[in-house]
Amino acid sequence: MKNYSFLLLLYLFPIAVFCQTYHKDQRTIIEKEDEHNRFNAESVNQVQVLKALEMLGMNIFNIPLQPFDKRYLFDVILTEYQNGERVKRRSVGLMNDNTYRYYKDNDPFANKMSFDYLDKITFFTKDLDSLTLLKVESYAGTLQGIKLQKHRSRLGQDYSWRSYSKTNWVLNLEIPVLVYASSWWDKRYNIERFCGTVDLSSNILEAKEMLENSPHYYVISYIVYEEKK
Repeated sequence: MKNYSFLLLLYLFPIAVFCQTYHKDQRTIIEKEDEHNRFNAESVNQVQVLKALEMLGMNIFNIPLQPFDKRYLFDVILTEYQNGERVKRRSVGLMNDNTYRYYKDNDPFANKMSFDYLDKITFFTKDLDSLTLLKVESYAGTLQGIKLQKHRSRLGQDYSWRSYSKTNWVLNLEIPVLVYASSWWDKRYNIERFCGTVDLSSNILEAKEMLENSPHYYVISYIVYEEKK
């Protein structure tokens, strides 16, 4: 009897599978990827996500570019300063000019290559114990694995990022967009200090104080210039 029941089950199983009906899954992407609402994604905003990334030592900086109307040469420059003196300057940009190539609908087989001007640069950073990793990205390409070494001389000294909001390009002039600087010791109050303003363009005095007092810092700039004939 048991064998008969087992054989009957095997016989009916393919019929049950064959008779399954299919319906369009109307759930949202969030509902599909988090069925039990473990992450409560609908109540989490972008700022909170960025704060969580910051806890992991990661930051994202989008730098918009003033519109272009012609082709120029273009580069991203990383400059290192120690005790107020420039010690190193190098290019960290893959792009040769301010243009990039693309295919309409991302289809290289159905469409010919098109060109447009860059409208932003994005910087990704990852903080580690003795260094910070930098990634520079644009539509023209990506350069990653750039190492920013930290020079700490005492316990409690740390590094922080600061940015500029006024970043419109001026021909043949390096435009600073980000600063990665170490704190300094305030002998008057016996505390570790750092620049309080987040936007260096909004407070020239605090920006000046940071660049004059920070014993070690990096400046990331970009430059737009014309090709020499």
